[in-house]
Amino acid sequence: MTQRLLPAKRTNFLFHVSLRAAACCLLVLFLTSVSSGALASIFYVKVNGIGSGASYWANASGDLQAVINAAHSGDEIWVAAGTYKPGGDANTDRAVSFTMKTGVNMYGGFVGNETSLNERPAINQTTPSITILSGEIGDTSDPEDNSFHVILNRLGATSITVLDGFVITGGNASEPGTAQEPQNIGGGICNLGQPSIAINNCLFLDNSAASGGAIYNGVSSDVSGPVLTNCVFRNNTASGNGGAICNVGGSGSNIQPKLTNCLFQANSADAGGAIYNDGYGFRGRTSSPEISNCAFEDNRATSGGAVYNNGQSDDGVSSPVLTNCSFKNNHATNQGGAIFNNGDFNGNSSPLIRNCVFQTNSADSGGGAIFNLIGYVRGDNMGRPKLTNCLFQANTAAYGGAIYTSSVWEGEIELLLTNCTFQANTAGFNGGAIVGNGYGNGYVSNTTLINCVLFGNGGAKTFWNRATTVSATYTVLDNSVQGYSGSTGNIKVTDSPFASATDPTLFGCSPAVNAGLNSAAGIAGVDSDLAGNPRIFDGRVDMGAYEYQSTKGLAITVPSVNTATVGIAFSQSFTASGGTAGPGSLYNYTLASGSLPAGLALAYNGTLTGAPTEVGSFSVTVSATDGSCSGVSAAYVLNVASSTPIRYVMAGASGSGNSWTDASGDLQSQIDYIGAEQVWVAAGTYKPTTTNRSISFSMKNGVHIYGGFKGTETALNQRVLKYPLSTILSGDIGTDGDDTDNSYHVFNNPAGLNNSAVLDGFLITGSNANGNLPDDSGGGMLNNGNGASNSCSPLVRNCMFLSNKADNSGGAVYNGGYTDGNSNPTFINCVFQSNAANRGGAIYNDGSVRGKSSPSLINCSFQANSATFGGAMGNVGYQGSSRPVMTNCVVWGNGGANTFYYGPNASITTSYCLFEVSVTGYSLGTGNLTTTILPFVSATDTRLRAGSEAINAGDPNSTSTTNGNSDLAGHTRFDEGRIDMGAYEFDAAALPVSLVSFTAQVQPDHTVLLKWQTASEWNNKAYLIERSKDLKNFESVGQVSDVGGTSNVSQAYRFVDTNPYQGTSYYRLKQVDLDGSSHTYSAKSVIIEGNYGVYPNPVVGRQFTLNLDEPSSAVLRLYSVTGLEISLTRSASSSASTVIRTGSLFTSGIYLLSVEERGTLRVHRLVVQ
Repeated sequence: MTQRLLPAKRTNFLFHVSLRAAACCLLVLFLTSVSSGALASIFYVKVNGIGSGASYWANASGDLQAVINAAHSGDEIWVAAGTYKPGGDANTDRAVSFTMKTGVNMYGGFVGNETSLNERPAINQTTPSITILSGEIGDTSDPEDNSFHVILNRLGATSITVLDGFVITGGNASEPGTAQEPQNIGGGICNLGQPSIAINNCLFLDNSAASGGAIYNGVSSDVSGPVLTNCVFRNNTASGNGGAICNVGGSGSNIQPKLTNCLFQANSADAGGAIYNDGYGFRGRTSSPEISNCAFEDNRATSGGAVYNNGQSDDGVSSPVLTNCSFKNNHATNQGGAIFNNGDFNGNSSPLIRNCVFQTNSADSGGGAIFNLIGYVRGDNMGRPKLTNCLFQANTAAYGGAIYTSSVWEGEIELLLTNCTFQANTAGFNGGAIVGNGYGNGYVSNTTLINCVLFGNGGAKTFWNRATTVSATYTVLDNSVQGYSGSTGNIKVTDSPFASATDPTLFGCSPAVNAGLNSAAGIAGVDSDLAGNPRIFDGRVDMGAYEYQSTKGLAITVPSVNTATVGIAFSQSFTASGGTAGPGSLYNYTLASGSLPAGLALAYNGTLTGAPTEVGSFSVTVSATDGSCSGVSAAYVLNVASSTPIRYVMAGASGSGNSWTDASGDLQSQIDYIGAEQVWVAAGTYKPTTTNRSISFSMKNGVHIYGGFKGTETALNQRVLKYPLSTILSGDIGTDGDDTDNSYHVFNNPAGLNNSAVLDGFLITGSNANGNLPDDSGGGMLNNGNGASNSCSPLVRNCMFLSNKADNSGGAVYNGGYTDGNSNPTFINCVFQSNAANRGGAIYNDGSVRGKSSPSLINCSFQANSATFGGAMGNVGYQGSSRPVMTNCVVWGNGGANTFYYGPNASITTSYCLFEVSVTGYSLGTGNLTTTILPFVSATDTRLRAGSEAINAGDPNSTSTTNGNSDLAGHTRFDEGRIDMGAYEFDAAALPVSLVSFTAQVQPDHTVLLKWQTASEWNNKAYLIERSKDLKNFESVGQVSDVGGTSNVSQAYRFVDTNPYQGTSYYRLKQVDLDGSSHTYSAKSVIIEGNYGVYPNPVVGRQFTLNLDEPSSAVLRLYSVTGLEISLTRSASSSASTVIRTGSLFTSGIYLLSVEERGTLRVHRLVVQ
């Protein structure tokens, strides 16, 4: 049998027949030769073409289907302008269709001379292709004889097949057909099986079917479905479902077509005038296309004028995603003018709709734009439609002008609307905007509005709810709207928030501008509004679908001057331009963010004036608003400097603090001085007050307080710290030697301090924190970071905390961060000596109750501190944390195993530290050492002795940046390449003797034995022994010259004073070097009881002699037996006796003499003759 590959033309000439027969033979030979498909080829088709179709246009074929049949996967077919019909022009068989081939891509729209695809004429929605595939095979006036399908595909899923640049028209699937050969679906294209097809730049015009007038996509297993891009569907019809497209998922299968930049215009059907998505089924059928940037105009249906999503019945699902689509003038004679979402009978339809416009759609019954239905739920299915950035404008229906949501018989539906706008929607009866309808038993129907704007939708009839709820937050509504719950962020208005009655964008003064909730769930991941502008403008989202953008041309210019001086008048102006004039001033200026320095204010006219009273860099944002409430903002940084950043303090001075010659004597006033950056304090003793124990010094952010000056320096690097420290901050404000009246705290630092608050070069001593909370802790320094969001973490450097006390915690320092607070100060080159408390003799760190107290201690020395719990340090982190870090520290003589104390959630991290061997409770970190030998010069001097293990044993990674260039005595660090542990760098020249101990004891024969021991000596010449009665005036009582000279061996010495003072006396050592320099050590006291008595007794006359221990300080009173006090005077005194003379009332009789010495009271009975 002979097969005719190319159609015969209407000619009676044998020549033409022969020519065509020859062409057929050539085509067969060619197609056979390429049947192996080794290389992809391009085939060419033209109307009336007579060639083989291979290689070039001149050899084009006129038989499209024959070329399709012979091509292989990977080949392309280029089809020139003209009309092509299934089976050729002579075919009248309606069942004949074009059939595509898997992997063979077809391109239409060619003129017929192109050599590359991009030379093809442009094809778009207004200029369709010039290549037409038509089902009009019979009488052109009668569609009943048209092809059932223009294209019928049973494509495989192995690769995408492309159809690009065609007009598909005239298909009419009007007969039932059979299950294998259906003839009532897909008039334009019927895709069956696994339709992995990409359709681009095509126009579907005047096609019809029972379902899927233009395209029917039916699948038998899970596929992504067809991909349609830049296509137009116009005047297609279906007597049943899907006037343009019907997407049907097979039993248990999923179809997800993707449609981008497509136009659906004037299509019609019973359900889904443009698109019908059929997820209906008893075995979990799913049809959920992704539709973006598509327009639906003038489509008609009984339900779902444009789109019908059918997810009903037994786990069926139809939940498409629609993005950037528009629905205009679509109509339903029943429900859902634009969209009908059907999740009835245990199904689910929960579309996600973003950035879509619904305008002038209508429904005769319910839901002018959208109708949502769910019901008869037997499982856990429910409907959850979500709409974000959508506009509903001028839609109409009998009920629910914009949206109708219905839940019946155990149905459960939750509609979420985020940043949606409803304007001028109307209902013939109720619910101009939204209707919620609940019917039957066990239904749930909730509508939630967040960041929405509703105005002009029927006032009191905007919502209509029957046994359902509407809740609104951060939403603008007509003042007359009722029938909803919620008040958070809502705004009721009487004037329209829109630009006009027909323009739903916001105007600048709209209350919806910058009034929404940024964290609303629906706008997560949504970057632009309905107009394509940034979704969040000016920091806070607007309500509604449109984000207001500032007026074009509106600009603001910041002042060119950005520096000011404390106390000096300042005036600059912000200048706006462009925009719209308003009443009064053209622009209104406000501070949008940040804080101006105290003393400056921004006026509404943009003028920044005043005299700043604080120093710093201040970053602000200033906004200018024009007459239409459009705003523009700009950042501005103002730097405020001090005219006198260095303040000067000298003991006893009374100046202003501007210089050394005009120094102030009030330290705290200079710390608090506005504009102060540094405070230089000369040698001397300074007290917080003279009387009030509750008054303390306090540090301040941005202020560095330096001690140790002579009072003549002009640069900070001229200051040289000495041992001992010369600038003393003392809490001994009352009676000398009586600590019961001392300050509770030398420093009481407030919350808010950070490491810009610096204390450097001071001896802190003499506090006694024995009051009530908080005056029972932190004698030397109380860092109060307690309380939520509080913090107190200053920097303390080159300081000594000596002999401070606290009844409760932290004799020297209390770092309080409890109850959600923080106190994490830093201590560098500091000494903690002889401080005492109940917990944490030197330091207590309190990070309890969600707090944090974890100070950093670098090159610090701890000696002779004591406490019931933690002689050196106590830490507690109950429900919080306390984890101090110690580096390069030396800890000795603070209670042995009781040196550290810690409670819950507390630990001490240490590295390169030296500990007394009995110390426990710290981490065994890198570089730590232990010792059994005193590492210091003496029990009262924390400088390192010669041979101390701490020498050259600090962290080798320490630098001058982290640890400073000098130690607490001003000596250079890193003297031998590696830092020492502790506050002092070992200096052999500065410390000729390492004194271990020095004692003074009264002997039975009333002599005084002095004994001392050294660990090492360097160039030692002699020891001088000195004695005093008042600790002020000392006299030499002897010398020991038989000394060690230079030695690393322990030496022991003794000296006996054979003629000591009676009463209290003081002894000290003065060590003399070979070069004549000397060093004096602290004094020891002894008491030698005297021979008390009065003589002569009985007394003759008005004079007698009294033996005393302390004749200069003893308190004497003389009384008669009747209680009368007799005046007396003292005359000549020896070291142990005083001559007493009485007044004229001293007559014969018995008298009582009261003597008070060193706190002891004695009474002598006198007889006068």
